[in-house]
Amino acid sequence: MSETGIIIQARTGSTRLPNKIILPFYKEKGILELIVERIKKSIDIPIVVATTKNSKDDAIVKIASKNGVGCYRGSENNVLSRFIETAKKNNFKNIIRICADNPFLDIEDLVLLTKQNNSYDYSCFKINHNPSIISHWGLWAEKTNLNALVKISRSTNEKLYLEHVTNYIYKNSDKFKINYISNSKLFDTRKIRLTLDTIDDFKIQKEIFTLLVNNKNMFFNKHDILEILEKNPIYFDKMIKNIKQNEK
Repeated sequence: MSETGIIIQARTGSTRLPNKIILPFYKEKGILELIVERIKKSIDIPIVVATTKNSKDDAIVKIASKNGVGCYRGSENNVLSRFIETAKKNNFKNIIRICADNPFLDIEDLVLLTKQNNSYDYSCFKINHNPSIISHWGLWAEKTNLNALVKISRSTNEKLYLEHVTNYIYKNSDKFKINYISNSKLFDTRKIRLTLDTIDDFKIQKEIFTLLVNNKNMFFNKHDILEILEKNPIYFDKMIKNIKQNEK
């Protein structure tokens, strides 16, 4: 059993767009299934989908089984404990965390992330001096380890940190060994939104994804995405509107 595994965080109970990761997105396949397909053909690392015990997520279990990857069911609200339990159940000391609502996951950068030194508690791409996970670009995964997650669980019961898994690490950087991977400034943060929360996000991203696959292939990277967007600038206007509407 590999000591490093990919854990995909997935549930159907999104408040703003329920079932967003299983709705038909490209050729009748949902985002979760597309993410698994893209990873499996690119990286030889165990994949486990971490979902909830809610009966609504039976659909996610079926998708995992259909695509030959593992599945673990844990707490719906305490996502941190769900990750810890998933890692323990599968003997993962090191964890690549992926959110199932990011259809534009950069596979090349994912491969690079898996190769980061396991001595770090946390590795991620750094964008404009911030961890990429908190951007609205939706292109990157992050790497952590079981010891770090257990340390978080013993340090706080705050809802924010139980729901968002790794926030505690980069907000308490003095307590962890962190590795920020530099990333060239490719994107204008004011224009790009490829994380998926709403029906408007879904419609726009479905079109962009189809354009990418038709013009490139299923294994596009961030450079391919930027090229497609620059050729179709109407999407910048739509994403800017969605960025403003979803500002917190």
